[in-house]
Amino acid sequence: MEIKQTEPAQILACLKEIFASQQLSAIQLAEAATQSISLGAYLAGELVGGIVIKRNYQTAHVSQLAVKPTYQRLGVGRQLLQAGEKQAKERGAKTITLTTCSYQAPLSIKNKDTPVLAN
Repeated sequence: MEIKQTEPAQILACLKEIFASQQLSAIQLAEAATQSISLGAYLAGELVGGIVIKRNYQTAHVSQLAVKPTYQRLGVGRQLLQAGEKQAKERGAKTITLTTCSYQAPLSIKNKDTPVLAN
């Protein structure tokens, strides 16, 4: 798998497709800001998921994270989170936040080897 910088519009289009397939029309996708990090996960050239992280001062917030259902439970989301965390830290973030809702897939953070935003 390859995680790489991707245009925010491309990530948002992919996330909209994923959310639409889950019939979550109430979700309002955040518009990409200049302080955002947008990363896409590609498998065999196909964009299968993405993450958008917004930075405000020294805090980064995962505003969107989604993986196409076919590619869930393969570590795609974990790799997106790790790559996003790394870039947020490189851009000066000291804290990263993430919220979930009951209708979303369970979030399991098992990355105990690397503390979040460790120095």
